[in-house]
Amino acid sequence: MTKSMVFGELELAFTDQYSWRWDDEDTGGKYWVSFWHPKPPQGFHALGTVALPAWGSENLNPKTPNTKVKEHVVSLCVKDGPAKASAGKKPPLAHPEDYTVVWKDVGSGGKHYGACWRPVAPGGYVAMGCVMSENSYDKPALTEVMCVREDLTHLADLKWVYEDKGTGAKDYFSVWANQVPPAYRDGRDGGHRALVAPNTFTAASSWDEPSKGAPERRVLCIEMPVEEKSHPDGFPKLTGTTRPADRTPETTVNAVWVPFMAVKDDDKSASWKLTNSPFYRIERRASWFMHRFINNTTSTAQSVSETVTVGVERERSDTFSAEVGISVSSQVGVSSGIASASVTTTYSLALGYSSSTATKNLEHKAVTHTLTAPPNKAAAMWVGDHTIQVTRQDGTHVGTPLTFHGDSAHFDEFPD
Repeated sequence: MTKSMVFGELELAFTDQYSWRWDDEDTGGKYWVSFWHPKPPQGFHALGTVALPAWGSENLNPKTPNTKVKEHVVSLCVKDGPAKASAGKKPPLAHPEDYTVVWKDVGSGGKHYGACWRPVAPGGYVAMGCVMSENSYDKPALTEVMCVREDLTHLADLKWVYEDKGTGAKDYFSVWANQVPPAYRDGRDGGHRALVAPNTFTAASSWDEPSKGAPERRVLCIEMPVEEKSHPDGFPKLTGTTRPADRTPETTVNAVWVPFMAVKDDDKSASWKLTNSPFYRIERRASWFMHRFINNTTSTAQSVSETVTVGVERERSDTFSAEVGISVSSQVGVSSGIASASVTTTYSLALGYSSSTATKNLEHKAVTHTLTAPPNKAAAMWVGDHTIQVTRQDGTHVGTPLTFHGDSAHFDEFPD
C-alpha cells in the first residue's frame, strides 16, 4: 500500500502526529483554542500549524476533560516530486526567509506563552499558513514549514476558528481555517488539477475576517494522477446468427487518484484511511450492452425502432453522491467538493468527459435508434455503458457503482 503519491510536481503524504504549541488555558477568553504542529513523515515537510476550536480531539490530547472536537485530526505534508520543474520555473518548495509576528498573548493572563508568526515567503512563493511558537514568544525555525511556488496554489475560502475576545490580551487576534472554495473548475490546459487544503490557518490582528490579500490565505492547486487506457476490444462484433451475450466484459478506461478527504467513506474511520488508504481511486469502466438483436431469415429487410433511456437519472445520482461524496450530472460533470472542505475539483476530463461529451453522455433523456437487418442477415445494436466507481487502495469498493447507458450506439451485421 502506497503511503505517499505524486501529484504533479509535489509528492503528498499525511500525518496524524503533532506537537502541542499553545492553548488558551487561564486566559479567561470566551472561546476555546489549541494549536498543534504536524510531525511530517521522514523526508516530508509541514505547511503550517493546525488550529482547533478545542483543547483536544480523538487523537490529540484525547483524555482532556475539557472541550474537544469529534474528529481524527490529519495534516497534509509535502516534498518535491521526482519530476523536475518546467524550464524557467523554480523548484516547487522553498523554506521561508523570515517570519513576521501576527500576535503575542501578552496581557492575556494565560498559563502558557503564545505567539503566532506569518512566514515570509521568497519571491515567487507563498506561505500556506501561520506557525505557532511552542510555549514561547521566540520566532520559529525557518525549517518548520515550507512555502509553495505560487502557481501551485489558489486563494482559499476561510472558516472562523477562534478570536481572543475576553482574554484581556494587549492585541486583538483571530484565526481562520484555510478551506477550498466549494466549486472549482480547472480552466488551465489539461484540466486535471484539484484544490487541496492541507489543514492550515490564516491569522489576523483583529476580529475581522482577513482580506483576500492575506498572504497565507492559500490552498494547494495540484495535478491529479490520471490513468488513461484504450478499450482493448474496440467495438463488439456479430459473429453468427445467434443472440450475443447481454453485455461485453467491463474494461477500466479512465482513472484518477485523489486524497482520501475527497471521498465520503463512512464505513472507514480517518485513522483506518490514513493507515490503509490515504488515497482513493475514481475509475470509469466501459462496456457494451446488447440492446436489440434480429435474425432475419426472410428475403425482406426487417426494421425495429427502440427507445433507450440514457444518461444519469437524478435519483440514482443523488444516491451515489450521498454514498461517496461525488456529484455526477450533465450540468457539473463529475465533481467533488461536497465530501469535505478539504478537496474540490471536477473529474470530468480525467474520466474522459470533455464538456461536450459530459453533456452528451450524462444528460438523462430518451433516444430512439432504428435497427435494420437486411434479407438473410442477422443484425445487432449495442449501447455504450458507463460505470463510475470509487475504490480504496486495497481494491475494495466504496458505495454502489453508478452505471448508466451513454449516448452512443454501435450496429453490426452478420454475415458482413
